[in-house]
Amino acid sequence: AVRWALDKYTKWSTVHKSDQLTVTVVFASAYGYTRRLKDVIVDELLKGGALVHVFEVPNVEIARIVGKIEESDVLIVASPTFVGDGIKPIYDVLNSLNPVIGHGKYASAFGSFGWSGEAIRNYLNRAKELRFKTVDDGFKVRLKPSEKDVEAARVYARNFITKVREELNK
Repeated sequence: AVRWALDKYTKWSTVHKSDQLTVTVVFASAYGYTRRLKDVIVDELLKGGALVHVFEVPNVEIARIVGKIEESDVLIVASPTFVGDGIKPIYDVLNSLNPVIGHGKYASAFGSFGWSGEAIRNYLNRAKELRFKTVDDGFKVRLKPSEKDVEAARVYARNFITKVREELNK
């Protein structure tokens, strides 16, 4: 009976990870600008061979998102900057994490902004507090992404996945 219980506990408490580089993207978009960036960046991550889980907040239960983050190698959060900061639905996800979940994982952030763009820096600072590693300063675009911005988003995604793979192979 004890062996049975221990086996069940081990099964239930073990996080099952994919052999592929796994990325969870959590995003929110007010005017569609961050959504456009998300589409481009996710496309590049997939082209780079990553397994990508995408969640739009606040439309998905936080517990489901946290479960995927636990299984992932990477967390990327994305949103517009609103009144000089990130937005509550993204912070709700970040505040549902802890340093045990973040330890050994990588994080980045991207989004659009109108005036200042502090959300990206603030999200990355919170991720660092949660012991996620960062390999860049994220990516941000002023207002609606131009074609030049879209190409820069592609480069950001390719560079990010390359840097994470290099770090994981050290």
